[in-house]
Amino acid sequence: MIGREQQIALEKRQMTKKYIEEFKHAQEEWKRKEREAMEEENRRILAFANVQKEREEAQKAEKQARYDNIIMFLLFASILSFDVVISVTIVINIYCRSSVHKMRLTTGFSCCCSSGKQNYVG
Repeated sequence: MIGREQQIALEKRQMTKKYIEEFKHAQEEWKRKEREAMEEENRRILAFANVQKEREEAQKAEKQARYDNIIMFLLFASILSFDVVISVTIVINIYCRSSVHKMRLTTGFSCCCSSGKQNYVG
């Protein structure tokens, strides 16, 4: 049989061993929870970064679309202006070559082509 002092020493060792095991278990649990919290925070940071990136890309695409629309407008405006200049030039050339215009030139009326003034020709 074990003596009373040996029994008390054995119980103390067992309690110390149990306390150390519980401490290690609690420490492992705390580390696991910390790791999970850190992983969750990293996921939130990545999600936020992705949202920011998508917003920046959307803003960039919108800005590019506005720029493209302006370029297209200017291109069409220049084409239309060029077409108007060509059309007016063609009309003036046709008019200047017409017999009515030649008759006015021979009668002494001023010509829109020769005087630089736009006279009404009806």
